[in-house]
Amino acid sequence: MQHNEATEEVTNVSPGPSPSELINEKFGIQGKAPLVQDQPITFYFKTPRKDPVTGKVPEDPDTGQPMKARPPLTLMLPIPTYDAILEMMVDGTDKHKNFIINTFADLIKAKVREQVNDDNNPVSRQEDLRLDGITLLALAEEEPVERAGRGIPKETWGAFEEDYIAVMGPLTGRSEDKIKGAAKFLAGRLYQVRNNKKIIKFLKDQLLDWYQATPSKEEFGDLYQFLTKKADDYMNMDEQTLLDTLQ
Repeated sequence: MQHNEATEEVTNVSPGPSPSELINEKFGIQGKAPLVQDQPITFYFKTPRKDPVTGKVPEDPDTGQPMKARPPLTLMLPIPTYDAILEMMVDGTDKHKNFIINTFADLIKAKVREQVNDDNNPVSRQEDLRLDGITLLALAEEEPVERAGRGIPKETWGAFEEDYIAVMGPLTGRSEDKIKGAAKFLAGRLYQVRNNKKIIKFLKDQLLDWYQATPSKEEFGDLYQFLTKKADDYMNMDEQTLLDTLQ
């Protein structure tokens, strides 16, 4: 059976085997600060895409029924503690220290890649690089919703656009062109309408209607939260801040 790539989300989970206890015991740190601590993470799986020729979802070869997304999977993950990271930075080898530095470097590269690949205002030279959002402090203070939204792949945005059009047609009775136009603005992270608060409010309301009706809430949860926050941010901007985004 086809399995789809998962997205993750922090959630509650019932008690079970503790990876952190096993790892901390393995390294013999009884009585000391733990190296890792358990954090429950739920992985959500994408709904199989429709065949571009038939327009139908692939069938399960065992049941003959349309394939559904794999059920969510919750796992306890051993996440490093502050003490473990500090110990590695102070007492670790150069290889250990470089690993931590490179981890931060990867976060900054990902943030810069957003600017380079920005469809509306791409960076094409060193002078265009916007530095205010790529410092370590800025990354640390970034809200989890924004960070999760940054990691949404293009395939998921495309799937969202298709789902929005499919759901909102029967739900609203609006013309297909109008629904496709709204989907395009939403999939564009609202950037094209960022200076029009009336349009943003309308799209935010439509987004809520779609989310309440879509059968793919789990698949698009991060995307919905990201767009909702993005809409709130744009609506709360003062005129000078909005002007700065256009200059």
